[in-house]
Amino acid sequence: MARVANTIFERTFSQDQVVGETLARSLDSEGEVPSQQEFTTAVAEEINLDAGEAGLYCHPVAIWLENHVALEECEGYLVGECPWDLVMSSKR
Repeated sequence: MARVANTIFERTFSQDQVVGETLARSLDSEGEVPSQQEFTTAVAEEINLDAGEAGLYCHPVAIWLENHVALEECEGYLVGECPWDLVMSSKR
């Protein structure tokens, strides 16, 4: 986060100036990620637009994204995946 702040504000920030946060999963998975078969099936199926929030809450693709893209476990806590790292890794 300090690197991102350095870039955005064009001044130096140290790691101890960064306020940390921990997160909680928002979807119905308790950390259980859908199997490859469940994920593949869900991707291939048409999305039920009438399912509303309840449908999203338990949808295998949403759960997979939350656990593989949005969140990361670090020292026993859930933290947000660093957006800067995602941007930089996509440029490699």
